[in-house]
Amino acid sequence: MKYADMIRRSYFRREAEGFLELGLCDYALEALQKIDNRIMQEDAGMLYLKGECLRSLNRFQEAWGVLETVATIRPGHVYVLVSLACCQKRAGRVDLASHTIQEALLFEPENSLLHFNASCYYSLLGNKEKTLHHLNIALTLDPMCREQISEDPDFDPVRGEPEFLSLLDYVV
Repeated sequence: MKYADMIRRSYFRREAEGFLELGLCDYALEALQKIDNRIMQEDAGMLYLKGECLRSLNRFQEAWGVLETVATIRPGHVYVLVSLACCQKRAGRVDLASHTIQEALLFEPENSLLHFNASCYYSLLGNKEKTLHHLNIALTLDPMCREQISEDPDFDPVRGEPEFLSLLDYVV
């Protein structure tokens, strides 16, 4: 790759990162489109950036495809797996989202966010036992997770269950 091409690619990447940070995802995508597609497909960082832009724009199906490519290029990258799972959930495939989060947990078993997300997905799937298991771990690792429970609609399927209420009382 020529030096001038490297500088150009770096410029557009920084431009896209800035737009994403400002929440201007359409502009971030425009900046990324100025990069040669062949180069883009080989750069996991830029693909991740593109996937995050698409996810932020609620274009979950498109983001899913991009993030799946990144997960192949960078196996075990937890942030990629969390974003991928989010897209899978939003695209109506909670079953796949739960598998993706389980994969992330293989790499970071002490990550409270991963356990919290796993509990959300299992709740939506109607698996009360796994919901409570992962929620218990999440709350043990980070008691601040409890602040999110009351507002998270993902727990609606188990919210009235005695075991769920007992877990919340126990953690207090």
